[in-house]
Amino acid sequence: MIGEAPAILADTERAAIELLDHLSGQGHERIGVIGWEGERLRAEQLLRAWRAHGPVVAVKARRLGRGDGEVATVAAMGEDPDITAIVAVSDELALGAIDGARRLGLDVPRDLSVTGIDDIPEAELRGLTTAFVPYRPMGELAANIALNGGPAPPAFPAPIALGGTTGPARR
Repeated sequence: MIGEAPAILADTERAAIELLDHLSGQGHERIGVIGWEGERLRAEQLLRAWRAHGPVVAVKARRLGRGDGEVATVAAMGEDPDITAIVAVSDELALGAIDGARRLGLDVPRDLSVTGIDDIPEAELRGLTTAFVPYRPMGELAANIALNGGPAPPAFPAPIALGGTTGPARR
């Protein structure tokens, strides 16, 4: 529950763990997390999930646009050029991270792996590794609870969709 109303949530905590375990399994030891002021929970989940794996650079994007993801990626890589993966709190920021990598002359995924969370339609078109947040069923359930009442359900699973934007860490 958030306040007095039941909350309909996706299990982005589990998704963060799965995304970061995937990157760790590919040999990534240093990552950048691109957060955004309007989505603190996901950034906190990602930082918590990575803590046991190694160093992390956290960068906040000014807004949630693709250009903001590009700028944040350039900033993260400037702070730590040994980063081998960028994990963004949204797919828009992740798609911007791909643009930022290209701006720096880096190939995704050979030089830099990139992941997001949301699974927006363009993420699939661009082959982004991401966590699928089931917005439609969540919205349908929210409408049903609003109209008919009922308790908050458990968090919806947010399964990982592996795309072509992650690969083994560069050495």
